[in-house]
Amino acid sequence: MSNPDNKTTTTTFESFNISLPLAIFYAIILFILFMNRPYIPFFSIILWIIFPIFTFLIGSVVNIINQYISCRSIDVGKAFLGAIPTMLSVLLSIVIGNISYCRIPITSVFAPLVLDQSVDVTSNVKNMNDIKKTVRTYCCPSKMTLSEIEDSYPQLKGISIGFYVIFGVLFGNVLGAGISSIC
Repeated sequence: MSNPDNKTTTTTFESFNISLPLAIFYAIILFILFMNRPYIPFFSIILWIIFPIFTFLIGSVVNIINQYISCRSIDVGKAFLGAIPTMLSVLLSIVIGNISYCRIPITSVFAPLVLDQSVDVTSNVKNMNDIKKTVRTYCCPSKMTLSEIEDSYPQLKGISIGFYVIFGVLFGNVLGAGISSIC
């Protein structure tokens, strides 16, 4: 619990205001990483290990700043402890973003921006064959599999994972700020 003296703690609104630009920054980093995926050796290590550690370190710095603003003192241990929820929620967000069924809605929204046409995204080739047999009119948008789109435009996978990372960072930073800013 927080100390009821004259010291104040960081409110959820303040930590949300700090977390939102940080979450968008992380999503932009993921977009750039996926855009350059063919040129980056050991991409999986960067995505699964280095990126969460980076979010942990940045989260720790943000927590130290929050502590100093709200408590006028710094406890590095609490700052590191408060950054753990951010790192774990980022890892969970990456796991969720790597599930193809979770990427389809986001890819369906952003694919027309890079394909210059409306497209209906399906999860696998079996669904594509079933659709081609049943749909014979040209009224509907073209059908493409998720892997076809992401092979041609890997940044769409980055956008999809970045979408989930934004919400994971918001959750983790707000939770972590509550842990780290107890005076």
